Amino acid sequence: MTKKPAIIIIALFSWFLITGCEPFEPLQENERHFFSVNGVLDASADTQWVRVMPVRESLNMEPGLPVPAVTLQHPESGDSVTMNDSLVDYRDGRYAYLFWTTMEVHPEQTYHLTVEGDGQTSRAEATLPEDFPVPEFRNPEFNGDILLVEQVKHLADVQVIYRLRFDGSGEIFEWVFPHLQNSAFIPPDTYRASINAGTMRTKIIESYCGFTVTERTVFVAAGGPDWPDFISLDKYTVTLPDGDYSNIENGVGFFGGIISKTFPYVDASGNDGLNRVPCTS
Repeated sequence: MTKKPAIIIIALFSWFLITGCEPFEPLQENERHFFSVNGVLDASADTQWVRVMPVRESLNMEPGLPVPAVTLQHPESGDSVTMNDSLVDYRDGRYAYLFWTTMEVHPEQTYHLTVEGDGQTSRAEATLPEDFPVPEFRNPEFNGDILLVEQVKHLADVQVIYRLRFDGSGEIFEWVFPHLQNSAFIPPDTYRASINAGTMRTKIIESYCGFTVTERTVFVAAGGPDWPDFISLDKYTVTLPDGDYSNIENGVGFFGGIISKTFPYVDASGNDGLNRVPCTS
């Protein structure tokens, strides 16, 4: 199963993955917000992932909470599937359910998600964007490279991922560098993202030595027509149940559609960045 959808879920909804519920008077009576739903459908992935949890009174939850039924449906074709569940222990005894399915999803199509449990139901829908060409590095700058993402109206994510293998132990470690905040929209349908390989390499070397960069990739995702501008949203108010970004009926969170591209990071000068970094002392 591909792990790329999990990467974007973590990037966009890390506050939910850590806390496990929304910061809004959880001890008060709740008659409107039944489930917390966060995830994306990616037409480029072989597996779709959605995080679903009941809105509850405590940040901590012991395994054994009744598992809701999560259904993904494509109304146009009539295809429908009940998603599989996986209980994940994030840390400090905090648990959440990740639901997954290998059902295919397609560009420019709308899908419905239904969550049912304990007599309560939350719903959401996601429309995927048009497909787009693999982005390219062009016009090298003195302080970095320019990544052009063309034929995209809503940029969902830009990441550079370094894969390191440590000497001796052979341990593998991935360092993800977000770059969505370094992007700018060029009407009508192009984004320009600034990426500085030297800065990323310096950050890694300041933390580690005695490793080899075995892989360096770029992950780019385009969002559907209703994709929010997460960068401009306040990081505190975005978590409120009635925030502008939430699209869950009788629930909280966000459910969206994307198409992603993952490709080797060879910068505009032709450097692939794959080399060994020894310890000098």
